[in-house]
Amino acid sequence: MKRNITKRLSVWAIIVAVVLMIPLLAKWPWTGSDFVFGAVMLFGSATVYELITRNMNNIRHRIAVGIVVFVILATIWVILATG
Repeated sequence: MKRNITKRLSVWAIIVAVVLMIPLLAKWPWTGSDFVFGAVMLFGSATVYELITRNMNNIRHRIAVGIVVFVILATIWVILATG
């Protein structure tokens, strides 16, 4: 299965933008650098996932990679959010 990574990363970019609209619309006390950090972390994680799984056909392996990438992202996010 050949995958168009540019199209998939465009979809991820839209998803990241929508997710980052939540704190903006909820008027959370985030600074501009918080939004940049969030965008880099979320889009970076999506890019890592796409690069690792681009040649995988086994859905179980893709899910396992997704779980690992999510756990790493969540761990870093929580550590940095709690100071």
